[in-house]
Amino acid sequence: MTTVLESSRKLTRATSQWNIGRNRRKLTIKEAAHLKRHHHQPPAHRSVQSRARIGAMGGWCLKTQKFVVVLATVAVASCVVLDLVSHGDAYFRLGTQRLGPGSGEWLVEAPEVHDLRAADLASAADRHARELTNRDCLVVAKDGVIVHESYHNGADANSLHFVDGAGKTATALLVGALVKSAGLDLDKPLRKYGVEAPELAGQMYDVEWDATAWSKVSTRHLLSRVTGAPVTTPGADAIPGASFDTSEATQRRVLDQIIPELIEKLTGVEATRWAREHLGAPLGAPTLFERRVKDPEFGDERVKLAAAGGQMATCRAAARVGQLIANRGEWLTADGVVEQLVDGWFVDQMLAPAFPKANAQYG
Repeated sequence: MTTVLESSRKLTRATSQWNIGRNRRKLTIKEAAHLKRHHHQPPAHRSVQSRARIGAMGGWCLKTQKFVVVLATVAVASCVVLDLVSHGDAYFRLGTQRLGPGSGEWLVEAPEVHDLRAADLASAADRHARELTNRDCLVVAKDGVIVHESYHNGADANSLHFVDGAGKTATALLVGALVKSAGLDLDKPLRKYGVEAPELAGQMYDVEWDATAWSKVSTRHLLSRVTGAPVTTPGADAIPGASFDTSEATQRRVLDQIIPELIEKLTGVEATRWAREHLGAPLGAPTLFERRVKDPEFGDERVKLAAAGGQMATCRAAARVGQLIANRGEWLTADGVVEQLVDGWFVDQMLAPAFPKANAQYG
């Protein structure tokens, strides 16, 4: 009896324990379901899932950041390409900007970038306009870029100006190009190149050049304006290098006749064409040495080499001539390569008197 009772108690106790465990298990499942429905997780599980969610968000942010960087890079590259198409010549000049515009357009920058003050340049421009009323423009270039330009009397950047005697400086550079590319010897008598004395009769004085004197005249005498050109009587002041050629009209006539003939004798190319190809076009001013004149015999217009000054040029074109001198003859090609249009030694001699006793103002 006792044994049966004890067995019954043990069975009851075991059943109760199983029911309690089952109830607890059901409670745990219900709680888990409840917690799951309300997005609550046990701390350990929630920590793992949070880390996973943070990792996923980090990956998304990283991908987004990379996309933004790529998009920005593409946008910048597109802008550079578009700018390169529009202003390619400027990019070719990177690192060589000091040499000027080449055959392309001038770059324009603030004066302060080049250690100048805009107010000072504006003041100089005002004075220029007041005191030189027959001058229509002022362009200032430094380090190969334009830092100031101003125009007066209705002129603008595209207006052509009569450069007067300043154009002889361009003619001297043209002779420098002839020295470099065609081997002209500045001190060799012009007659030895087949160039005869120019005709002076009918200009201002009815005179002829002394044959003996002309046989000694060189290109250097011509550029320095000490040819010994006759003034009033044959043979007067006929010693080349001894005195200044005082007649402006005679000197212009001499240059207009001698320079084109000298170019054609040395190169075999028509003078205006040679000047355009070897200096005008590379400078970005292809018509700098061209002048239209009326043919006295046929009455029609023809193009003639402007060798005695008086070229028609924009103010910016004239600044190119000055820039070439500042560069000692160096210039940029269309591809951005540095080219020596005129030898540096020639430019140096242009700026120093060749015959100081006869003419201290001309090289």
